[in-house]
Amino acid sequence: MPIDRGTLQRHLNGVFVETGAGPCIGSRTALELGVPRVFVIEFDPEIYERAVDRYRGEPRVQVVFGDAGKVLSEVIAPINEPITFWLDAHGKSPETKPRLASKPLLQELAAIAAHPLRLQHTVLIDDYDVVLRPGTARHLTDTNVRDALRKINPHFRLSRVDGLINPKRGPLWLVLIAEPDTMVD
Repeated sequence: MPIDRGTLQRHLNGVFVETGAGPCIGSRTALELGVPRVFVIEFDPEIYERAVDRYRGEPRVQVVFGDAGKVLSEVIAPINEPITFWLDAHGKSPETKPRLASKPLLQELAAIAAHPLRLQHTVLIDDYDVVLRPGTARHLTDTNVRDALRKINPHFRLSRVDGLINPKRGPLWLVLIAEPDTMVD
């Protein structure tokens, strides 16, 4: 789901990391809002090449090829400031070839939990309806995702932004937002 500008603006840090580029909506919006450093991680070769073409000549953006569950930790290791993460719960899209489909969300959250500034980061998880819908992603549950978020920051404030409403399945394209609680030292 494209995140609305207002929601993203309220949760931006000086570095923005988007996993699963797709049409690069999150990173494009972050750039429009003035974020100075953006990283886009994509594992589908065709989508990766489109992202490289899109950001050719844009010095604020680094496009990284690879499975975010495996490369995220090395991408963020040298960063010494708070990061806003735009993660994808489903791990594939209509643009992604089925053979490449994976759901690296828990691996991504573990990489963030290992970062020294983990308590200062903000995590936005797109398409959270995939996690909430039984049987859609067997290894992802609301409980294990929230447990992984608590390993990043036990004092995260959690909220959500609803997307479209499907009369049979409920909200689609939820965004789960985990942000540092500024009231906790």
